[in-house]
Amino acid sequence: MIRLISALQLLFVYSILTTVPAAAQSWTADNGNGTYTNPLFYDEFSDPDLIRVNNDFYITGTTMHSVPGLPVLHSTDLVNWRLVSYALPRFDDSDDFNLRNGKEAYGQGIWAPCIRYHNGTFYIFSNINRHGLQVFTAKSAARPLETI
Repeated sequence: MIRLISALQLLFVYSILTTVPAAAQSWTADNGNGTYTNPLFYDEFSDPDLIRVNNDFYITGTTMHSVPGLPVLHSTDLVNWRLVSYALPRFDDSDDFNLRNGKEAYGQGIWAPCIRYHNGTFYIFSNINRHGLQVFTAKSAARPLETI
């Protein structure tokens, strides 16, 4: 049995199809003409810490209970950023971060990291709530950092 679509239903479907872009575009702050539009990141990037190493910039920020954690982004112009690695691929095997035995760490985790570079090594210092200070190191920011 064929069901007839009312004019109102047809108008509704047409309005949806004509307002959705054919291909979604990613956010970019770079306007392509030497200017930029805020925000630089189309997402929350809490507690950012930034360093300059020669002509390159690196930034990391709070990721709370989300993993992978402590993203490391790279830029050469402070406008266009590219994710190059994460310092923390996963949390330790604890009950609170793995939601076992009635424990949970929602809203806990990594807060206010500090990224530094010295003598060819990148360092990220960060507090993991209830687990203390963690230090991550790497010779290249483009690979996962190691915990020391």
